[in-house]
Amino acid sequence: MLVLAVLLIAAGIISALILERRITGASEPEISAQQSTATSEPIPAKPSKLTIANARDFDPQGDDKTENPDEVKFAYDGDPSTRWRTVQYFNNPKLGNIKRGVGLVLDLDTAQPVRSVHLTLSGTGTTVQFRVPKADPSQITEPPMGSDKTWRTVAAESEAGGSATLTAEQDVTTRYVLVYLTSLPKEGTGYRGGIYEVEVLA
Repeated sequence: MLVLAVLLIAAGIISALILERRITGASEPEISAQQSTATSEPIPAKPSKLTIANARDFDPQGDDKTENPDEVKFAYDGDPSTRWRTVQYFNNPKLGNIKRGVGLVLDLDTAQPVRSVHLTLSGTGTTVQFRVPKADPSQITEPPMGSDKTWRTVAAESEAGGSATLTAEQDVTTRYVLVYLTSLPKEGTGYRGGIYEVEVLA
């Protein structure tokens, strides 16, 4: 009887060890699979900066159709201490209620996928839009300079502070990007907008 009891106890211990080993062995691959899935998730690509080949001022409602054209180069010269400025407007931040907006048309040289525009602005309270030509922007070889109505808005920000990033819901392929200011911050006795730096990002 004693021998039988010892054998039963030994058999129980061996069964318990085998069962524990099976449980442990089954769980390890599951954990490894979870870890593998977690580490294989794609890392979002960092936005790439596109080259601005040229730029010009956009002022279709102005008397002379210009808005400080000699300062346009300062908006993309890589120097954060220089800026392109609008002229000064009075009585109302919405360009004195005499224009719908003014801005800069950026030329990327070729049509490219664009996701966002990053701006370093002067003052606080700029309302700004990221626009592309209303006609198929991937096919436009000359920017429509005659009216803001020939451009469509793909992103906008109201009352921006010192910087703004305007991001489209999806990439748009275009050669030309219009940065359009429709309300300006207070400066001195009137209202004036300014762009220290503009970056077009893919």
